[in-house]
Amino acid sequence: MWKQYQIKTANKSPSRLLQNAQKYAKKGNALDLGAGGLRDTKYLAKKGFLVDSVDIQFASKPRIKGVAYFKQPFHRFKFFPKRYDLINFQYSLPFTKTQTFDSIWGKLVRSLKNNGVIVGQLFGVDDEWNIKGSPMTFHTKKEALKMLAPLEVIFFKEEKKRKMTFRGKMKQWHIFHIIARLEDEKQ
Repeated sequence: MWKQYQIKTANKSPSRLLQNAQKYAKKGNALDLGAGGLRDTKYLAKKGFLVDSVDIQFASKPRIKGVAYFKQPFHRFKFFPKRYDLINFQYSLPFTKTQTFDSIWGKLVRSLKNNGVIVGQLFGVDDEWNIKGSPMTFHTKKEALKMLAPLEVIFFKEEKKRKMTFRGKMKQWHIFHIIARLEDEKQ
């Protein structure tokens, strides 16, 4: 399934949310979690970031100057403290099992440099995929905002809508779109 998704999205434009968020980040090191078809990885590299691109599988791994590839699940990735100026997780973190999500989130936040920016989505509890036994993680709005408490929230938008999945199936989405920054004094 993921390989099909990566191939289908590889030539799409980079995420608009990421394009907005990168304006708040100092150029330096970036992490693209769930890099998929590499559209956001390519964008970040073009903007001058050195990118660590992480995905459980890559449809391809082209040579891109300044990009290092890590083929592994998020819970096995080595999040180095204070390494990243920008961390991108476009529609990827919710696919983490609930048992490992909090640990990954904590490591993610600790891996931000001062004034480092995070950008991506969390799925809400009203998402159609939130069923008993789901291997994914879902949050209430209150929980999502609590997770962001150590950060300065630049943009937070809750969205509930019916929209197609990449496979062409209509689905009820519940999404929190996020841009936030680690401020110096909130460490």
